[in-house]
Amino acid sequence: MKVKTLVATRRRLPGGEDEPAKFEDIPANVVVDLDDDHATALIARGSASAAAVPAEEVEAPKPKVEVTTEAPVKKVAAPKRKDDRLSKIQAAALDLSQDNPGHFTEDGLPQVEALEALLGWAPKAAERDEAWAALQA
Repeated sequence: MKVKTLVATRRRLPGGEDEPAKFEDIPANVVVDLDDDHATALIARGSASAAAVPAEEVEAPKPKVEVTTEAPVKKVAAPKRKDDRLSKIQAAALDLSQDNPGHFTEDGLPQVEALEALLGWAPKAAERDEAWAALQA
């Protein structure tokens, strides 16, 4: 599904089960073709809008930074607004793999450490819980 990103986001790149997860950063205000589940999730949380653009006008952004959950990530300050933090946590949670035991707890919640590797800042467990509950609703 083609969407126009309204905020910067990232998507998980395809890879083997034994390979570390790799991600592609997608800047704001670009039209990209995403799988339907990811596109629908971005639209539902207001991070993208459906795009009616001819295929020849769609430019796939080049990965600016490739990140694995095993690689160190540049530390950044967490967003000051709670809504911004929760939105970022939700986007990162969608990029985690249910098949990777290092990404989720036994209770099925995203690991704070896995989220931190993607975000560059450590979300509080309570924020993770609230963001995850909103995604599951």
